[in-house]
Amino acid sequence: MWNSLRLRLVLAFLIVVVVAVATVAIVSSQSTESAFEQYLGERPLLRPAPPATVSSLPAQPPLPRPLQPIAPDLRLGLPEQTFINSANGALWLAALIASIAGVVLGFLFSRQIVRPIEAMTLAARRLEQGDLSQRVDVKNRDELGVLAKAFNSMAAELSQTEQLRRNMISDVAHELRTPLTNIRAYLEALQDGYVSPEPAMINSLLEETMLLNRLVDDLQELTLAESGKLKFCLQPLELSQLIEKAIGSFQARAQGKNILVKSEFLSRLPPVLADQERTGQVLRNLLDNALAYTPNGGQVMVTAVLEGSLVWVSIIDDGEGIGEEHLPYIFERFYRVDRSRARATGGSGLGLAIVKQLVQSQGGQLMVESKLGAGSKFPFSLPSV
Repeated sequence: MWNSLRLRLVLAFLIVVVVAVATVAIVSSQSTESAFEQYLGERPLLRPAPPATVSSLPAQPPLPRPLQPIAPDLRLGLPEQTFINSANGALWLAALIASIAGVVLGFLFSRQIVRPIEAMTLAARRLEQGDLSQRVDVKNRDELGVLAKAFNSMAAELSQTEQLRRNMISDVAHELRTPLTNIRAYLEALQDGYVSPEPAMINSLLEETMLLNRLVDDLQELTLAESGKLKFCLQPLELSQLIEKAIGSFQARAQGKNILVKSEFLSRLPPVLADQERTGQVLRNLLDNALAYTPNGGQVMVTAVLEGSLVWVSIIDDGEGIGEEHLPYIFERFYRVDRSRARATGGSGLGLAIVKQLVQSQGGQLMVESKLGAGSKFPFSLPSV
């Protein structure tokens, strides 16, 4: 019973009201009686003066005797005591009414306080049972309203995380199924003697194995980055040199598709505080993504500019672009705008998610700007030294 917050609030209100009202009643009754006695003590009571005794004077008609003050009698008579008793009775009756009103109001106020807490408790229990659609109504702007908003935000995050977890499991199963099926088919054919171990078959098996290995490595790296366990060696780096090196590694691929890849530094760049290997990985992933979605004869540009204490690097392509409905989810695990295109290019759907975590882990930000049919722009920032 004592675990009930409502009961404890009502009892707390009751104790405060009873103590306050009883104190007022006792002090008032004592003050009333004392003041009334003081009033009687200060009021003068008059009595006739004693007659003068003079034997030599002839008898004359008696004169009225002057009144003389007498000492007050502080003993209260019946009327006075009745008045004091009536006043004290009225005070105690008022105290009783005030106590009852305090208890009723305390119950009503505690009900207003406890009701949202009970609603959140019920919703939390349903969340615990797996119902992630639970939300509570936010009717106030006080502390309870802030708590309700925080609860709703937590429930929404849990729901989104659970959905992403389910999607990830489904996507991992999908990604693993294809290469494993191919490997199994080749091995069963070899076992049954339908095919012989030719170099083409061995190369195909090696390719499928490398795909599986890359997927597992990407998942492990993303998990370490999200948990903050990925190690970074932050040091001052000349970003322009790192950009040129990353562009050079894609020149042969770009020439094969007749794509022009160039850099443009809009201002003199200061060194950035970053990890050389991880930053190079970010640049290579974004360049690889840009080349994959840029048509033959297109162009990919890498720009860098200093804005405040951050250096912003942007990878811009004039490819097919990304629809507006896909932009909020572009950095999620296994999310693909075009699954068939991604499968053809060998992507696992983890590249942009890894890039986002690598940039954020170094104190930067990653964004996307794109319009369908007008190309894409992926700007990311790094802190300057």
